[in-house]
Amino acid sequence: MSQIEILAENIKLARLLGVQPDELTYLKALDAGQLRSLRLRLTNSLFDETGASFRRVVTASKLLPNGMVALIGEKVFGAMLCARISGLMPPNRAYEIALKLPDAFLAKVSVELDPRSAREVIARMPADRVTAIAAILVERRDYVTMGRFVDYLSRDTIRQVMESIDDDTAILRTAFFVENKTALNDLVRLMPVERIRRLVILAGDERHDLWTEAVGLMSHVNDDWKRRIGDLAAEQDESVLSGLAHAAQRLRLWDSVLPIVGCMSESSQRKLAGLPVLASREVLDRVIAAADANGLWAAMLPLVGYMGADVRRTAAQVFEHLPQDTLQRLIAAAGALQLWPELIGILGDMDQAEQRNVVRLIGEQDEAVLMQLLEAVDRAGLWAAVLPLISLMGPEARKTAARVVPGLPPQVLQQLMDTANQLALWPTLLGILSNLPDTEQRQVAQLISAQPMPLLRGLLEAIHASGLWAELLQLLRHFDDAQLRRLAALLEGRDEQRHALLVAAQQQGPGLNARLADVLGTPAPP
Repeated sequence: MSQIEILAENIKLARLLGVQPDELTYLKALDAGQLRSLRLRLTNSLFDETGASFRRVVTASKLLPNGMVALIGEKVFGAMLCARISGLMPPNRAYEIALKLPDAFLAKVSVELDPRSAREVIARMPADRVTAIAAILVERRDYVTMGRFVDYLSRDTIRQVMESIDDDTAILRTAFFVENKTALNDLVRLMPVERIRRLVILAGDERHDLWTEAVGLMSHVNDDWKRRIGDLAAEQDESVLSGLAHAAQRLRLWDSVLPIVGCMSESSQRKLAGLPVLASREVLDRVIAAADANGLWAAMLPLVGYMGADVRRTAAQVFEHLPQDTLQRLIAAAGALQLWPELIGILGDMDQAEQRNVVRLIGEQDEAVLMQLLEAVDRAGLWAAVLPLISLMGPEARKTAARVVPGLPPQVLQQLMDTANQLALWPTLLGILSNLPDTEQRQVAQLISAQPMPLLRGLLEAIHASGLWAELLQLLRHFDDAQLRRLAALLEGRDEQRHALLVAAQQQGPGLNARLADVLGTPAPP
């Protein structure tokens, strides 16, 4: 569970124990679920300890009329005892007695009451009485008590209560303490858009220090509401989004903020990514750590892609120093969430040594993952970025990549060759193709043989410059005589290249050497 939930549970537990939250530091090892479980067990224990005595009081009260019981409860027993007794009474009688008590006293009872024990009574309370009690609690700033009752009131009653509360601070603080967080979807649905906008602007006003409460609300609504509220924040002055980022950093709330960011529109994400606060190495360290610890790469990786060049480089430096197990999780997430283009963008800003490390890890993935990577690369038009990275793979990884290539559709292989030709990356591509088994080499050789003359000319020039004639010959073995003659036409007037090809062919054996000598019209060199 998030830091937001831990904070809320810590405050509620401190309230139950009658201490300040900072007095519970000895419980800091507990997560939100454990704190909640402890709080509920303590609540049950407090009520169980005196249950027998209170049942005798309830039995005795049956002899008195409701009005008298209400009067005795207010004047003699007090709010705490009335709260204990109410849950032990038949709901109808407890409800009738409650109607006879003044609002101010019921507000005191609500502070002491465990709503679970009186859910039927609470649900039946008239909306105007609930509204009046809520006004008293707002005046006392008792948002913990208000939050505990949301689950037990009808949505119509909640709407009336919210409409009666002018203080937007009270709405945010109450939402922070709601027990059942799924109810927050209904709360925001009951508010007009203009009020939600006011809440966002209020949270962005640093004088009120309400980002914790606002993030608590935004992080527990569904993805549609996350997007709508997040985009409302992005529509405001830049200081609002900047305040959100600063609060996330200061309060360690990135685990709650990143899921919100992941739901925002692209334009809102771009605005956030361009904030100066995200240019800080310290901030990026925390954001990336939160993404890894909470499986939030889907929100983090696109955000990096929207950053400016300098900030992306800073982010890449953070990635460069991630431990191996974190990099493995990052690669797994990129595959599972189809985020290869985003990961490749980060790789492009890394130092070559670290690029080699990450590419090595990618090369260790199974063939299905590598096929998915190459298909994603083609869809995103990223061959120019990926081919140089493939050259950094070790021999075994390149062999794995080579096994994947024949499974790519012909149009993808064509795009791969076009990119290799345009960017002088034939050496890298040939290094992959030379690792293909014979059958697959034949398929690729036929595709290469049908390429336009300019592309084949670029291939020959790259091979001659890099001394890769042996790799070319692996493919030429699968050319027929007509295809070889087409290649020979490109070598007219290029005696040095022609000679280098024949020398390489002679070294590989007489069969291909003789065919080439015949087609090229030049005797094989001695």
